[in-house]
Amino acid sequence: MFQEERVSFSGLIPFAGLVGGVAIAVGLPYVILKYGAGTPDVPGLSMAAQTGIIIMALIFGSAVTFCSAFFGIVIPRRVYESPRRNRDGRSCRDNLDTGQSG
Repeated sequence: MFQEERVSFSGLIPFAGLVGGVAIAVGLPYVILKYGAGTPDVPGLSMAAQTGIIIMALIFGSAVTFCSAFFGIVIPRRVYESPRRNRDGRSCRDNLDTGQSG
């Protein structure tokens, strides 16, 4: 017998988290490597500071990506209520509507 699906998962919100995590992990190191050295007039970051920021960006971006993927797989978007039945076959909601108990 076919049973209808009671749980639905969303693919868009975890995908947005994945894109954000990758953007952090790739974008921040790109900006640091491109503009972190400075110009002749303006001193830039030291090599140790650049390396530290890049490593932290990679770790933070990958953590955002993995958390988004994990929670997107585990946490459902919507859980539908299954109809509960009493011993006489009536729905529990029928009892609430009529004011009867159990």
